Amino acid sequence: MNENFDVNSVFDNLTDVKFPRWKDLPELDLYMDQVLVLMDKYLCRVNLDKATGSDEDALITSSMVNNYVKKEYMPAPVKKKYGKEHIAHLIIICIMKQSLPIPVIDTFIKSMLEVMPISELLDTFIDTYEQSFIAAADRLKELSDVSNSDERTRRAIIAIRSTALSNSGIIVADTVLKSLESEPEKKKKKSKDEDKE
Repeated sequence: MNENFDVNSVFDNLTDVKFPRWKDLPELDLYMDQVLVLMDKYLCRVNLDKATGSDEDALITSSMVNNYVKKEYMPAPVKKKYGKEHIAHLIIICIMKQSLPIPVIDTFIKSMLEVMPISELLDTFIDTYEQSFIAAADRLKELSDVSNSDERTRRAIIAIRSTALSNSGIIVADTVLKSLESEPEKKKKKSKDEDKE
């Protein structure tokens, strides 16, 4: 056990999380290898790049990007180059896929793109995400108040409480985002009913 470990430093790191906004994304279109380097730079800000070196553990690979394009989770590249819109999609997908399945994330993105452009979606997503990290850090600090003389047990209880908070958030997010899937159908059905009147 690491005796020098300070759980409060973990919480403090959460409050320092920063991701790029639309204005921060490169103006020039990038090739796949450049996109992967850029995504690694963006995602390491919260240790989302915990790959062990193998493709199956990597957060983003060229085959994943190609698969997202093939399944229409993001737009296709133009002449093998990726622009700001592609990078924005990848940032949102890579962050959210830590907790949710890709099809649910796709529903979220497509639903939001019906009401705002991708530039606004990215900025709204990042602002909300960063604010949530700060709120989570505060809540986790509260949860870490464990009175136990055994340090190993205290840390285990903090980990269990953090996992419970995370899992409850995933359940809520999954349920709410899945509800977006049925909304277009309701609108279509309502329009058909209105036509009959």
